[in-house]
Amino acid sequence: MHQKRVEFPARSQRLDCRFEVLRHWNRYLPTRREILPLLTGLSLASCAAVGLPEREAVDETPLPGSGVVYLFDGLTLPGDTYFTSGTYRITQMIRARGVRAQIDYTTDWEEVTERLLRADPGASKLPIALFGYSSGAGSAAQMARRLGENGILVQTLVVIEAAFTQYVPGNVARAVHLYGSDSLFSFASPIEPAPDFHGSLENVPLSERLAAGAEFDHWSFSRSEVVHTMVVDELLDSSGVRRRWPPA
Repeated sequence: MHQKRVEFPARSQRLDCRFEVLRHWNRYLPTRREILPLLTGLSLASCAAVGLPEREAVDETPLPGSGVVYLFDGLTLPGDTYFTSGTYRITQMIRARGVRAQIDYTTDWEEVTERLLRADPGASKLPIALFGYSSGAGSAAQMARRLGENGILVQTLVVIEAAFTQYVPGNVARAVHLYGSDSLFSFASPIEPAPDFHGSLENVPLSERLAAGAEFDHWSFSRSEVVHTMVVDELLDSSGVRRRWPPA
């Protein structure tokens, strides 16, 4: 099993130091651990008040041989909509390369998984990839786990700014977590291998992949075309969803 370990504690200490300075000014400022759940709660309350935005109809046709990518969106900046989110932009980039892609909300992963298992018994023979942003990372990991319980392999799991630590199950060949390493507004937690995981796993600070001086944080994801392209290249090759089994 290949794993690239990243020292999250050091990054967390830098962020906690910045928050300590702010708390010195305002003792009522939420801690770093409290901020993301707080914002998520506010986002869900807003959705409850105004209703979820209109979204695409589910494609019920049989899955193509090139495979399918399931994507789960997370918390985005106020003003972003379903159709301007970074996850939707990645969805469109995947479709432009002739591959089926389905985008859903964080809370929909069980419905999406059950629909796949019920409607397409041949799914175990097709390449499947998963993506999740922010709280959507947990949805993607949960879907991977449920698929594994049903004997279905996941070629690639890509997450960005995972809101909480996620454990990657053994039916995933490759897992990649891209996160903003130095920004005050990076809320990422690492992904970790589950006991049965034997594939390739990386936690990658985007400071290693972006141009010198470029910053990336939780909120800039929707507008970062460079990061969108990185995600698509991890998920696809010229034939469709990258086939990675058996893991190298």
